[in-house]
Amino acid sequence: MCPAKEFLGRIQDEMRVCCIKLYNKHYEKNSILKQKKKGRNQYINVKDMGNYREIKKQLEQKEKKLAEANNQTKKLDNTTRDINTILDNLKPTKLNKNNMLI
Repeated sequence: MCPAKEFLGRIQDEMRVCCIKLYNKHYEKNSILKQKKKGRNQYINVKDMGNYREIKKQLEQKEKKLAEANNQTKKLDNTTRDINTILDNLKPTKLNKNNMLI
């Protein structure tokens, strides 16, 4: 193994230990990390990923659609809140308790 990979592996191991210690301290837990599996993380060059750019473009489009949907949901939530406020402020008429004055 080349020295750079060895050094990187050591750093990653130390980071895993530090992260779980800080997590346990912050959340007052006693969790442990899963054991690292050999060869689980493999570097794949973008050039070797045939449709990487296409998938990335699709992801960006879907993220844009999601943002638009979230924006519409916020608008609907605000409208609903406004309608509920109006309904909550309606006063019963003197003629009939079941009728509301708008």
